[in-house]
Amino acid sequence: MYEFIVRYFLATISQDAQIMKRQVKFQAGKHKFTLEGTTVLNPGFTQIANWAQIKETVAPEFSSQQKYQISSVEIKGMMTEPPKYLTESDLISLMEKHHIGTDASMAQHINNICERNFVTVDPDTRQLVPTELGIALILGYKEIDPNLVDPTFRSQIEDSINMIAEVRTKDLIDIV
Repeated sequence: MYEFIVRYFLATISQDAQIMKRQVKFQAGKHKFTLEGTTVLNPGFTQIANWAQIKETVAPEFSSQQKYQISSVEIKGMMTEPPKYLTESDLISLMEKHHIGTDASMAQHINNICERNFVTVDPDTRQLVPTELGIALILGYKEIDPNLVDPTFRSQIEDSINMIAEVRTKDLIDIV
């Protein structure tokens, strides 16, 4: 927990990360495709905030309006795999994205779900593995009202609470 707090603080005073995105659109017959790539020019704060690291993907350079010969086409049959469980840092990134909690409370939220036995933390991967109780809780919430497990719903509630707090703060300032 201490390490996370220190990393978070250091990341807030570090340089911005700089990336370059490349998008290539092409057509083969009547089928249209898009290829995207991301290159990290300067990792900036992501060197410290490892949960925010940017994954590089390569998109080769092509000349505009140039025609290229397709050398081969291959169709592969594959099975999908379920997504991996979130790590603590993944969850914090999603909480930030959806404006859930404050910088000071996010780590406590994770601690709470662990203490309440909703998840366990895999010591090797730091993934949050749901327990039977955690799965039952989510399925129960979904049965009652699917919005209860929607992160945007929680975000809207927190935004409303913040608006109420701002109005009360303004009222107090007006009184003084």
